[in-house]
Amino acid sequence: MLLLAIAAIIVSIVIGLIVHGVTRPGPVPPITSISFSQFEAVPDFDGSTYVVRSPEQIAELEKIAAKYDVALNDVDANLNDPCSGGLGTDVKLEFRGSGTSSFHLNSCKGPQASGTFVADATALFSQWRTLGQ
Repeated sequence: MLLLAIAAIIVSIVIGLIVHGVTRPGPVPPITSISFSQFEAVPDFDGSTYVVRSPEQIAELEKIAAKYDVALNDVDANLNDPCSGGLGTDVKLEFRGSGTSSFHLNSCKGPQASGTFVADATALFSQWRTLGQ
């Protein structure tokens, strides 16, 4: 009976490892550039596309992603705020030797919010947009 219980535990662990390995992306390759644009339904909103290549600025986004355990090469759309409207951000990352990844952020709380990946990343992109980065 004890062997059967141990075997069941081992099978559960193996299945958990397989599922975890299938659903989690591999390590995020080094990011070489971040292109982004933001949009909001207000007059004269700057919806220009900005490109960031500074390693220090790229590290700022990576720090936010690490804080919330978000893989930047596989950002889950379910992290977005569930509202229509708000402040939207389209993001495209370029990786060294490994292609690109794109994702959309939707923040109902605007650029001053914090406490989630979407809020903190939106605030960072808004800061960069305001500075003309």
